[in-house]
Amino acid sequence: MHDRVLLAKGGQEVDVYFQKKAPSAVRIAAQSFCRDLERVCCCSAFLTQELQNARILIGMIGEDAAIDVLAGETLSLLKDEHGEPRWESYLQKLLPDGRLLILGNGRRGAIYGIYDLSRKFGVSPWYY
Repeated sequence: MHDRVLLAKGGQEVDVYFQKKAPSAVRIAAQSFCRDLERVCCCSAFLTQELQNARILIGMIGEDAAIDVLAGETLSLLKDEHGEPRWESYLQKLLPDGRLLILGNGRRGAIYGIYDLSRKFGVSPWYY
């Protein structure tokens, strides 16, 4: 059984955090995710670089200390048995305060994590 989380509801504004220095490919995926969220939830989704007010957080390992701290022990899930980063891996973690963290091992991992979440709420990754 999967836990269900309310990320957004109709008429609500949802801030989606992404790292200021994120590669353009991650920005494009985050913008696409905001559009998907708006279509599915009938909300308004905005990209922000203000971490404290964001409901959904997108980041890459080692690029933002605050994101790494929020990930905590789950960072180890993105590493192999030797402590080396797993190639193009990602995780989606519900934080204790109800926010959702999408954390990638590099830009491709972050992008896969973003599009996987869209897929989970019914949007094909092939939809443009």
